[in-house]
Amino acid sequence: MPRLSGNFAVTTWDERTILEREPGKVSQASVAQDLSGGIEGTARVEWLMCYRPDGTADFVGLQEIDGTVEGRRGSVVVTSIGVFDGERARGRWEVVAGSGTGELAGIEGSGGFDAPHEGQATFELEWRIGSESGTG
Repeated sequence: MPRLSGNFAVTTWDERTILEREPGKVSQASVAQDLSGGIEGTARVEWLMCYRPDGTADFVGLQEIDGTVEGRRGSVVVTSIGVFDGERARGRWEVVAGSGTGELAGIEGSGGFDAPHEGQATFELEWRIGSESGTG
């Protein structure tokens, strides 16, 4: 599958602790992002994070991306799992089967992201629609 890449910026981050525990805590965050590059649009994600006492964390989430993927308009949901090492968050994406809408109906793929605490956050996605490959 061809690969596309781009950048994203977090536009809102609303986090709350849902479980204080020893050690660490569990939090939930509602996040919005702007994406540019191979995907042009916006994203909304719900994260669940398990923090360790040193501030590092593991996270899981569901993210809806709405916009264009290589010029095809629609939306898609991806699952995400990753790790925050205290300096950067890195995660993997998997397209949820059957979640594509509009010109993204039938999309399949996987990828990931790298989001340093300071600096430019990036993503990549290998994708195709059914047996048709993307042009990334």
